[in-house]
Amino acid sequence: MRLAGYLTGVMGTGEHSRQLAAALRTQGIPVSATTIHGPGALEDESLAPPDDDAAATADRFAAVNLLCVNADSVAMVAEQLGPDFFRGRYTIGFWAWEVSAFPERFIGAFGHLEEVWVGSRHVRDAIAPHATKPVIAIPQPVSMTPETEHAPAPSGVPPGFRFLFAFDYLSVFERKNPLAAIAAFARAFPPEGGGEASLVIKSLNHDHNPAAHERLRAAVAAQPGVHLIERRLSKQDRDGLLASADCYVSLHRAEGFGYTLAESMWLAKPVIATGYSGNLDFMSADNSFLVEHRLVPIGPGGDPYPADGVWAEPSVEHAARCMREVFENREEAARRGARAAADIRASNGPEAAGRAMADRLERLEADGALRGRRRARSGGLLGRLLRR
Repeated sequence: MRLAGYLTGVMGTGEHSRQLAAALRTQGIPVSATTIHGPGALEDESLAPPDDDAAATADRFAAVNLLCVNADSVAMVAEQLGPDFFRGRYTIGFWAWEVSAFPERFIGAFGHLEEVWVGSRHVRDAIAPHATKPVIAIPQPVSMTPETEHAPAPSGVPPGFRFLFAFDYLSVFERKNPLAAIAAFARAFPPEGGGEASLVIKSLNHDHNPAAHERLRAAVAAQPGVHLIERRLSKQDRDGLLASADCYVSLHRAEGFGYTLAESMWLAKPVIATGYSGNLDFMSADNSFLVEHRLVPIGPGGDPYPADGVWAEPSVEHAARCMREVFENREEAARRGARAAADIRASNGPEAAGRAMADRLERLEADGALRGRRRARSGGLLGRLLRR
């Protein structure tokens, strides 16, 4: 199989593509890797997965492309890759999307593909009613190395009990909703409490939204227990930040999947999160602390999400109660964290996700969808040219 994505990108879509490659390899499916460079994206060449070009060219799924870019970027990336990338091949898109409404302007992206894979039922249910091609929910693969559990905390992380939330401004500030996490923490741990706990907010790409950045900095400045980390972290420091947290908190308004939630669960951390959207594929009241919410209009200013769509407004009051519960009842928090680690491995570990993808590819092969597709041998050369 030939997989194209932001394989060196320091962003969620980059991690998605790297995890997909690893999951396919658990099923003995070699991957010929083509790196796409996103405009303005942070990149780390050390993140690139190995390239099984020779083996992939001879594999029975060699005529399949897996294009790991979202609907809004398909046309641009297709132009960059050129027609030879698609000619005579069965191209599958792997898309992320977050809200229940899917914009009509993205429908043209289906024209470059034979089908679309998505990482949760929430995304499938949003896209499928508008689709002109099949939309298949595939478990989004998640894995972390054993070394991550013991990675040291980066500098600047406060001592004591730590709540953590991490987000990228490019993922839409209002959707990620960091101000709600700060408000909930302030209710749960008012300053007069004497620093019982801290909340660490890790952000990326604040220069892309200066107005939101100022709002966040003002909220942080008003709460002495909240600490903001804005610098770029190495992979080791990022792993250490996750490993050093006592609880992960996400009061998102919508998630297509929720990668940092799943990673924290992998590390057996208790996770507090809005009980809405794609994270419900792997989160439950047994393995997490789900925050109550109501659905509200997205409204203007939430681009690329349609103003007439809806997303969640999580309860700050309930989130604060969850924070106190995790802090005060460590035994129950640890129990849910252990259950979370077992559940996420079973539902979204590389083997589970790899099996789901292999099953779908085998069904396509059995149904004759791959018959007559040429086994293109230009993938390795194209990938090397794009990586220059």
